[in-house]
Amino acid sequence: MTLTAALAACTAFAAQAADLEVWRHGTVAAKGDAGLIYMAAEGGMDEKQGLDIQVSEFKGDALALRALLAGQLDSYEGNPAGPMIAASKGGKLKIVGCHWQGFTYSIFSKTLASAEDLQGKTVAVSAPGALPDVFTRAVLIEKGIPVDSVTLVTSGGDADRVKAVVSGVADAAPSSTEFTPQAEKLGLKPIVDGQTMLPNYMRLCMVMRGDATTKESAAKFIAAEMAAYKYAFAHKDETLALSKKIAQLPDGDETAAYAYDLASKPGVIAMDFNVPVEKLNWLRDVLAKTGNIDAKFDPATMVDDTVRRAALALSAK
Repeated sequence: MTLTAALAACTAFAAQAADLEVWRHGTVAAKGDAGLIYMAAEGGMDEKQGLDIQVSEFKGDALALRALLAGQLDSYEGNPAGPMIAASKGGKLKIVGCHWQGFTYSIFSKTLASAEDLQGKTVAVSAPGALPDVFTRAVLIEKGIPVDSVTLVTSGGDADRVKAVVSGVADAAPSSTEFTPQAEKLGLKPIVDGQTMLPNYMRLCMVMRGDATTKESAAKFIAAEMAAYKYAFAHKDETLALSKKIAQLPDGDETAAYAYDLASKPGVIAMDFNVPVEKLNWLRDVLAKTGNIDAKFDPATMVDDTVRRAALALSAK
């Protein structure tokens, strides 16, 4: 290629990139499922919708929620508990889709045998109201264990919580179920399977501020995400390669493959991103028992299905 042709190609690329609308999206720190989470941004599905999806990572979904409320993000995907709590207190937030409806989350321990053994023990969680914290509380409620009989210590992200258990600082810690192969090598075992014990608990929903849902780009973003999941489940090897790249997983690490197979199971991923309000109602009741939310709060008031329907229409073209 001549220098003139190369310069022309660079100019054309720059012009094309300038035509794309930036969409700022947040997610938690990359793990074995990163190929699924990042496919829309890395696989070109965003460009097909005229967007440039820029993904920012956060140590927990509570931090991503703060960034969204501060106007630093257009959307983020996380557990619906935090947004529900914020909305009940006047936060202008909308749940526009719930794609990861299966709760692929577990509690791991080195010394305990079951959930019943958690009473009187120390559990490493994350910020109050974030997924690990609420999940642990929900398990205790399900098992009839007084929450105040368990010491919940804030220990950061998944890796930090696991280290706390391995070192003996904590007796147990919640983490994504995909961690199971690595946990076994560290002498840990899952003592709670979230999907089995709490079938109404959803792992990830797409959350936006109320003002963002009126943008045409909001539907384009969801359409890109829908296309990304469809593509990812038809191209396993490519998705696993992306997971390893984004999460910087070493050769031989089984996490990406384990996470992909978990997500592939029936009932885990909702390809149409529907929002089951009955599951949000269940979560509201759990949060009311833990004192995080008013039992009278109606989750349906923060569900905006117009974005999802518009995205489905775009996907059908």
